[in-house]
Formats: sequence, structure tokens, C-alpha cells
Amino acid sequence: MTTTEPVTSAYASIRNEALMGLEREKLDPRADFDAVQRLVARIVDDYQSQAHSGNAPALRDRGDMVRRVVRSITGFGALSQLLENPTVEEIFIEGPHVTFIDGSGRLQVLTTPTTADENRQAINRLLADTDRHIDTANPIVQARVLNDSARLTAVIPPIADHVSATIRKYTMRKETLGHLVQLGGSRLSLGRCSNRCLGLGIRTTGRREDVAPFGGDGCRSRHPLRTLHRRSTRTSRAFEPT
Repeated sequence: MTTTEPVTSAYASIRNEALMGLEREKLDPRADFDAVQRLVARIVDDYQSQAHSGNAPALRDRGDMVRRVVRSITGFGALSQLLENPTVEEIFIEGPHVTFIDGSGRLQVLTTPTTADENRQAINRLLADTDRHIDTANPIVQARVLNDSARLTAVIPPIADHVSATIRKYTMRKETLGHLVQLGGSRLSLGRCSNRCLGLGIRTTGRREDVAPFGGDGCRSRHPLRTLHRRSTRTSRAFEPT
């Protein structure tokens, strides 16, 4: 047994007891934050007392456990740090596993532990402010979430083996073609060609020209799209085909 297994089991046990406590005391996670925090702290203290008696593995950081459970119940759990980070562009959920695209365009793994059930609850909370919902009768959903600042696509059983979701945030990074070349997302020759396509097209025709960057699924063509949009002038237009 690894050192993370007892902590994970402790978290699941404390979280489940806290959720039952919410129902028992009829607390609203959004409206009764202080009461929820007191409830969770009391449950964690009870768990620690049992641990000191040898009936459960002890927690290394009581305060961290309280914060983690409260965040799971009142917010979006482990996803909160990603949703609040303006440099994170996309979040991918596969059961208990979470990965994301960081500000440099690289795929990273979320190291904060989470569970499939916690991620499913976070998805439900994201959908709570929309007119969409997801359940076994409606196992596929797409919705604008977080005050229209992101788009959520989610699938659950029986369509999928487990909860699977993508959260794409509408971010606008100040990229240049030179920056994309440095990151390896564009060749130098392509960057120079794109600049000349816009510049020469405008000078030779004297009217609005359309430039369409595109590629296959997953090629992240919106990065050069953003760059060309900033490079373009009033007489040119850059768009991405759908």
C-alpha cells in the first residue's frame, strides 16, 4: 500500500460524511459557506480523533484536508485552481484523471488528487447556471459555462465508460508569429508567408481579403488565427473554417 492510498481513502470518507451532513442539516453549499466549513472542520477533527486511537490512518495536514473538502463541496474541487488560472486554456477530464493545456501550449497533468465522482459533481455545478443538465437519460451535453467564458463538452455512461469532459476557455493570448515559431507551433517559413499573405494581399488589391488558417482536428489552428487577427488591418479579415 502506498502512502497516498490512506489519504485518498480518508478524503473520500470525510467528503462522503460531509455530503450526508449537508443533507441532514439542509445546508446550501453556495449560501451557507461558513456553516459548511464548520461542518467539515468538525468531521475532520472527529476523523483525527479516531486516527489517534489507531482506528484510521492519520492526516498529515488537517487544514489542507478541510480546505480540499470544502472546495470540493462549495466550488469545483481540484478543478478550481485550473478554472481560476487565466493561463490555462483547456482542461481534459477522464474519470479521476485531469490534464490541461498551460500558457505555453503544453499538456500538463494535474497533480492535485481528485476522483471521478468529484469531477462529475464539478461538471454538474458548472451546468447549474445554465439550462442544460447531464444524466443517464441525457448523457451528452454541450454548454457555455462560467458566465459564457468557457465551453463545456461532457459525456457520461452509458455512452462512455466514465465521465469524460473538455472545458475550453475563451482566452486571447498575445501571441506573435515569432512566438509560435519559438514554441514549435509554426515554421519560420510559414510565419513569413502568413505575414506576406496579409501584407501583399492588401497592397495589391486595395480591398478586403479573407485569410483562412485551418488544419485537421487537434491541430490547434486557433493559435495562428489569433495571431493573424492581430496582424490584420481594417481591410483584411482572418477567420477559421468550421
